[in-house]
Amino acid sequence: MSQVSPITLEVANAGGHFMYVTYVTNQANAHVVIAAHPKIAPLLARLNACVAQENQCLKLSQKSFLSDDLKTMDDRRDKVFLGYKYSVEAFVEFPVADLAATAKVLNQHIKDYGIDVRMQRDRESGLLLNFIDDLQTKYPAEVAKLNLTPFVEQMKLANDAYIELSSQRTEERTKQSTGALANARKQTDAAYREFIQMVNAVALVEGDAAYADFIDYTNELIRHYKQEVLNQPVSSQQGSGSTPSGGEQGGTTTPDNGDTPEQPGTGTEPTPGDDDEPDTGGGGSTGGDDDDDEGGLAG
Repeated sequence: MSQVSPITLEVANAGGHFMYVTYVTNQANAHVVIAAHPKIAPLLARLNACVAQENQCLKLSQKSFLSDDLKTMDDRRDKVFLGYKYSVEAFVEFPVADLAATAKVLNQHIKDYGIDVRMQRDRESGLLLNFIDDLQTKYPAEVAKLNLTPFVEQMKLANDAYIELSSQRTEERTKQSTGALANARKQTDAAYREFIQMVNAVALVEGDAAYADFIDYTNELIRHYKQEVLNQPVSSQQGSGSTPSGGEQGGTTTPDNGDTPEQPGTGTEPTPGDDDEPDTGGGGSTGGDDDDDEGGLAG
């Protein structure tokens, strides 16, 4: 009597887990008998919903679209700041004594703040905020005398825009609940187990002839995943369509985080939410590229 073999999906990486349940649901949805069976269809519908939710969580973990806008605005304010700085330095050596003396005041102000465009971006935002405020409240006459007011105005516009974008991205991230992907995977795993248990039970009661093709496909997929993705032992009977012996559950070996497997057997290969499998972890660095990050996933 053919039965679907057990598999431990909890140790699969994020992309591998999603692809496995996607392969299974695609095959089940295309199976006329399974998709219409009164006892199996409701469980398949629940599994479909769980897989869709898992896919959404994978998409949410990807890079924020605001990261590119933040980099653009950071580059803009850096260029304006450097333009202002180099202009002041040029005036320090200007042959007109009055203008050179004014430039020395502004140049000392630049040195006092020690702003480096390669520093961590939030730190740069705070320093520029105070730096620009000084130029507009303490040194407006000096700035105007050297005709540098447009630099200050554009510096403020770019820095304010960066701060606003950063605030928007923080708000965006707070909407992504902690552990959303891990919770979605648990829901999918529970729905998958109930679905497979029902398929096995119906095949046992009604006979496996009408379900043999789905069972054989799933067992071949399981065999492939255990060998290539999970590094779990595979019994000699698995993949042959016979009833598995010993209730093999696989091991707890650290999964192979290699390539997403090709779809074995028959059926149509689906396309996941993103071409790249998301990494575990995340979080920005303290360097200049800390904002070009991608959200983390629970692997």
